[in-house]
Amino acid sequence: MIAALLIAADGVPTAAGGGDGVPIGFRIFLAVLALGGLAIAAGTPFSRRLHRNRAVAALSAGGWFAVLAGIALGPVGLDLVDEGIFSGLRPLVVVALGWVGLIVGLQARWKILQAVPGVIWTWTVKDAAMSALVAASLGAIVLGLAVENAFAHPAALFAPLATLAAANLSWAPETRSLRVELSDRTRRIATLIAAAAGLSAIVAIALAGLASLPVRADGIASTLDPLLGGRRLAVLLATAAVVGIGARFLLSMVERDSPQMLVVVVGFVCIVAGVADAAGISPLLSGLLAGVVLANLSTGPLRNLESVLHRGETAGGMLLYGFAGVLVSVDSGWAPLALGFAIAATRILLKPFTLGQSMRLAREELPTNTPLRLASVRQAPLAVAVAIALVLVEDSTLARTLLTAVVIAGLASGLAAPLQSWQQRSSTAPTSDSKSDLNEATS
Repeated sequence: MIAALLIAADGVPTAAGGGDGVPIGFRIFLAVLALGGLAIAAGTPFSRRLHRNRAVAALSAGGWFAVLAGIALGPVGLDLVDEGIFSGLRPLVVVALGWVGLIVGLQARWKILQAVPGVIWTWTVKDAAMSALVAASLGAIVLGLAVENAFAHPAALFAPLATLAAANLSWAPETRSLRVELSDRTRRIATLIAAAAGLSAIVAIALAGLASLPVRADGIASTLDPLLGGRRLAVLLATAAVVGIGARFLLSMVERDSPQMLVVVVGFVCIVAGVADAAGISPLLSGLLAGVVLANLSTGPLRNLESVLHRGETAGGMLLYGFAGVLVSVDSGWAPLALGFAIAATRILLKPFTLGQSMRLAREELPTNTPLRLASVRQAPLAVAVAIALVLVEDSTLARTLLTAVVIAGLASGLAAPLQSWQQRSSTAPTSDSKSDLNEATS
């Protein structure tokens, strides 16, 4: 990967910005080394032991460490990664987004979707409708006040507002940092929370990706072209189907060899994400569709495949958080701050409401003081990937403003839930035999 990036940068002698006179290939190498090292470190045994600390788990769930590292490397900090360097790193970002989409898409196996309880579907639909409406409305209000003649070109707002709505849908399934007392009931509730988060992730990627298909990106002069959207969707489906069939055949040959499975999957992701990026389509959406196709072709090697993929999930998340920090805009004025904190505030107010309603439908009693009420407040790490995908599709000031708002909302909501949880527990005398530290439930 590093060699490919250096070859892509060949012929560009120097980079603009803080590294004048330094060969761009060398700066790309340093950037990959720094961000890649951060991602690799996130998956080490030492890092996993460190994350057993609830404060560390809360900060990492919101992406604080990686975002701050990205800001330090970007134009705001050391200026190691400027616009020219980011262009050279684009293939790495594309593959990372495709990887995330593939992991989410593999959850959409038809047999699994059929087995999802009706309460989870109801919860997902209600929460998606309410969250999308609130986020899009807040985005329209803030951008209408901050951007002159913002509504003179409604097509330019279509994909950004859809992306903002999608970023507000899901939530982080991690519950360790909430200090939940361990019991059969809390285990069941945590499992429902994680299951609904996974389903919402599929909806979020589909919403943001499909909304960007008919947009002919040209900054403020962007237009909507339904025929273009149809052609792009056809390209995505054809690529996912053809490459998915080939990948399924190759995976069946190396089913018991994890390293070879990893090689096949990386090649698979590179093809589908690269084709999507060349066609001006979100690599996140292409990865999702590829995962759906692969999941439903056969269930034979999927168990080993999912194990291989999830080994790199934490590293991939940290890498995208780092890129988000690099892309954060500091020239957008008050708009991203106001929008980010407004979205975080609405999550604190509305997400526990939909969670409580859903638990009543599931006939699960949710105690008033349980920290699990706050589990859906925390913005999902996927939201950052959705926002980065928008920047790749249409790299405009508006797209970077919304990315900054999403990052701020994630950082604020990521801290709000644990802080409220600790406050609730400090006001209640704990029992001597209470067990804390509910292990993260996964669907």
